[in-house]
Amino acid sequence: EPIYQHLAEWKKLVGLYEIQLAREKNNVARVDLLSKIGEINADKLGDPEEAFQGFARTFREDPANDRARSELARLSSLIDDGWERVVKLYEAALITNLGGRPWDTENYISITSTFGKFLATLLGYDSAPSLTQIGLYWGYLLVALAVFIFMPIRRPSPAKPVGTPRLSEPPPA
Repeated sequence: EPIYQHLAEWKKLVGLYEIQLAREKNNVARVDLLSKIGEINADKLGDPEEAFQGFARTFREDPANDRARSELARLSSLIDDGWERVVKLYEAALITNLGGRPWDTENYISITSTFGKFLATLLGYDSAPSLTQIGLYWGYLLVALAVFIFMPIRRPSPAKPVGTPRLSEPPPA
C-alpha cells in the first residue's frame, strides 16, 4: 500500500483496496476501505463518477457516515442524474431501516395464490402496490360502499285484492 502511494499508482491502490474489501467482514473496516476508494477516485484520479460510486457503496454500508453523505452531495452536481441517484440511495436506506413498505401485502396474500389472482383480475391487485394504486383501491371501495348505502331499496307494492272488478254501471251495448 505505501509503495503504490509513493509511486502514485492510484488505480493499482484502488485495486488493492478492492481485493481487501472482498475479504473483509468487519463493517467498520469495510466502510474505511470504501471511503478510501472514493477519496482516491475523487482527489487523485479526478473521476467524479467513480468517486460517486465509491461513496455510494460507503453510504450503503453505513448510511450514517457523514463523509459519504457530504461527498455524495458534492459529487452529485458533477455527474449525470446525480441528485436523482442520491435520492434513490436515501430511499433505499430508509426502506431498509423500515423493513419494507408497510403497505406491501405479499406476506398476507400472495399474488400467485388463487385469491391473489382473483383480486388481480377484479381490482388490479398487486402485492406491492404504489401509493397511486392504494388510492385507487380505496376510491373503488368507497364508491362501491356509497352505491350500496345510498341505492334506493325497492320494496314490493302492497298486494291488491284479486278478483273480478265490479262496475257500478253496466257497459254500453
